[in-house]
Amino acid sequence: MTAPTEPLRPIAHPADRRHGPRTVSSLLVGGLVFSLLYYGYRYPFRWNVAGLNPTYTGTPALVSVSKYVVILGLLGVIVGMGIASGRSLVVTRSAGILLLTSGALVVLAPLAGGQAFKLMTALIFSLVSAAMVSLAVNSFPVAGRRLWRAGGRIIAAFVVGNAVANLIQIALYAATGRVPFNGYAGILVRFGGIWDDPNQEAMFCALVFVAWLEIDLRTGRRPRRLLQAAALFNILISVSYSGYVGVIVGSALVLLHSRALNPHARRRPLIRRRRGIPIPLLALAFAFAVLVVLHPDTSAVNRAVGGKSDSAKARLSIIVPADFTKSTLVPNPAQTPRTIVRTALRGDGRITSETSYVRLALGGGLLPIALLAAWLFDTVPLAHRFVPWAWPVVVALLAGSFFVPDLLVFPMALLFFGGAEVAAAMARTGSHPPGSPLAVGA
Repeated sequence: MTAPTEPLRPIAHPADRRHGPRTVSSLLVGGLVFSLLYYGYRYPFRWNVAGLNPTYTGTPALVSVSKYVVILGLLGVIVGMGIASGRSLVVTRSAGILLLTSGALVVLAPLAGGQAFKLMTALIFSLVSAAMVSLAVNSFPVAGRRLWRAGGRIIAAFVVGNAVANLIQIALYAATGRVPFNGYAGILVRFGGIWDDPNQEAMFCALVFVAWLEIDLRTGRRPRRLLQAAALFNILISVSYSGYVGVIVGSALVLLHSRALNPHARRRPLIRRRRGIPIPLLALAFAFAVLVVLHPDTSAVNRAVGGKSDSAKARLSIIVPADFTKSTLVPNPAQTPRTIVRTALRGDGRITSETSYVRLALGGGLLPIALLAAWLFDTVPLAHRFVPWAWPVVVALLAGSFFVPDLLVFPMALLFFGGAEVAAAMARTGSHPPGSPLAVGA
């Protein structure tokens, strides 16, 4: 009687070992493209938040849920591939913090009551998705590098696509009077590109512009003037204070940092004089001219500034004591020590705020804020090793988030947390960006 023998295992071909990372990178790139283009339905179909614009209706529930299904489905397939192949899945500390934060919000948001859980849904989804992205790029480093290279080209194309979409919307407004979602004829007309969201689109373009500026100063490459002009054009016509703050703060940090690193730069101007007018300046002048043409009465600019100033003052207030039912019985959570403690522990979903940090505190108390702060100081320093523009971009986003809840909404939250995780993963593996991850043609 012969002893049983183990079945022979086929010898893995080198192409088979490459198949996994290639498939994973394709799925990750697909998720990125889907996230960037998902809101493309808004302007054509006039679907958005019901009640905020008389010409728009609410987005169908099936369409709203589809983003969660598609993105989590793609990431779930990646995790399943790793498990099925016997690969050791790498769960980093930063990914653990993201999952812990999402779990805390799942528990605390319902306790806060009101609309808290509904407002936190996109953030919970983004944190879980970013943790899964972290697992994918740390477990499949080759896929992470491919995602980074492809992502630079995709983002550049997206910025240009937004400029084209804005030009189409401007033409339609001039010809037919159709206004985008956050535009109000005769008062303030704003253009939000593909997302039909001027605040998110302006902030996204501001962050990309800051990254490109850092790359150009460090590498000495010829500035991508057309791309920078497209980004500045999108920011300006959005009439978004958060976008303006983001691009100003981020650019200032980049310029100051570049001069600090290069002592010779102090002896020459930051911007060299060249013949001709820089294209970004031409883009700004063109965008301003468009605004004046669309509103021949120059007082329209004054009305826009006045309206945005009032909005900014309201959003900068520590607490906006307004609830969704307009009830006067809702107490101000900062009124008494008892309500302050209760709000700090579990939030207060009966009221809301447009400031990211206040909305997060109202949706789950101070614990989620503390956890995300821990994630920030754990992940961003690593990301900064891989890309020197990490801190300027993060600070620009944090500054602009005083005006809008960009840190809590889709797709900005997913792109921010997921992008930082990818950059940190590249630093862990000792990867080096080819000139720059956002450099076109890199």
